[in-house]
Amino acid sequence: MNRNAARFLPLTLLLAGCATAIAPAAPPPAPAPPDGERAETVGPGVRHRFRVDPTGPWAIHVVEVDLRACGVELRTLKAGDRLEGRETTLALARRAERELERPVLAALNADFFSTAGVPVGAQVVAGEVVREPGSRPVFGLTDREVPFIGTVELAGELWLSRGVSATLGRVNTPPSGDTLTLYNAFAGDTTPADTGVAELVVRRLDAAGDTLRGVLVRMDTLPSGVPVPADGVVLAARGRAAASVRLLAREGDTLRWTLRFHPTPGPVREMVGGYPVLLREGREVPDGATGVRPAFAETRHPRSAVGWRPDGTLLLVAVDGRQPGYSVGMSLAELRRLFVRLGSVEALNLDGGGSTALVLRGATVNRPSDAEGERPVANAVLVLGPARGVCRER
Repeated sequence: MNRNAARFLPLTLLLAGCATAIAPAAPPPAPAPPDGERAETVGPGVRHRFRVDPTGPWAIHVVEVDLRACGVELRTLKAGDRLEGRETTLALARRAERELERPVLAALNADFFSTAGVPVGAQVVAGEVVREPGSRPVFGLTDREVPFIGTVELAGELWLSRGVSATLGRVNTPPSGDTLTLYNAFAGDTTPADTGVAELVVRRLDAAGDTLRGVLVRMDTLPSGVPVPADGVVLAARGRAAASVRLLAREGDTLRWTLRFHPTPGPVREMVGGYPVLLREGREVPDGATGVRPAFAETRHPRSAVGWRPDGTLLLVAVDGRQPGYSVGMSLAELRRLFVRLGSVEALNLDGGGSTALVLRGATVNRPSDAEGERPVANAVLVLGPARGVCRER
């Protein structure tokens, strides 16, 4: 049977091959799981499928998204609209509905994060870079709705009016070596205190794009940090880059800078980090190839993940765990096999454990494992429905 045909099988059959030799501890008495599969249409191009499979047992949520459906759009959101900050996935979805004035059909927690809410990997929100990528892979979408998963690098550069250029290598984190950092609104009200840097306060002339222009308002060399302008950015230089801007930059100069990611299939509109890659070109990526710790890979945990089928259907998956008798969670090997049986060709693991949360139409539909309830997280992937009046029936 080919992969495309497999996606039309009932979820019961798709999951039958996921079991491994890892046996869960004997569960205490618990209510019997519901029989059969539940499926519902959440909105245009968005369908939710749920089943508790007694094999694990596993409670599995699969959201299928057709990004070609009228008005459907994928977005990411950063908690607090700041590099540091945490909100629940439910709070992020509700805030997006208020601010964007569009329905949020689905939302899934995304990247791993620090206690302060700084994502471990990269993030781009509506073309605006929140954090540059590191060594971990990312899931992203280009400005032409092309999804991608992989490890990417930031290729940034600043050009001064006098033709001198410098490498722009970081976003919202202090510069290192001889490179520059760009601070935008996600950095907060001010740049962090930092010694030995020259900071250029710039008023933006362009609203969007991967190459932008701005006017240098002032230069600051004090270690106390400077306010980030509402209509601009701060470019912080260290080392040789700092020496160049001190010598050549003047107030009133027009600067140009670019923030591009490579390799990607086009300019990036949305991006979040995850770890590790589960599937690449339809093949399972074994744990040994990703360097993931055995304890993290082999232990059954609640899991969140994203992938897509050959026809472009996006898959958002949440598997509950740490709840004996209801759902014990999956190992990474079990999660990979689930995506294979769902017909996916690419897949990336996201933050799991107590962070796993799936929201549909303003309600959390899975069972987060933390005793306190849904955990505040750093960011989320959201599926927006059409704005009112955009997709009228003909």
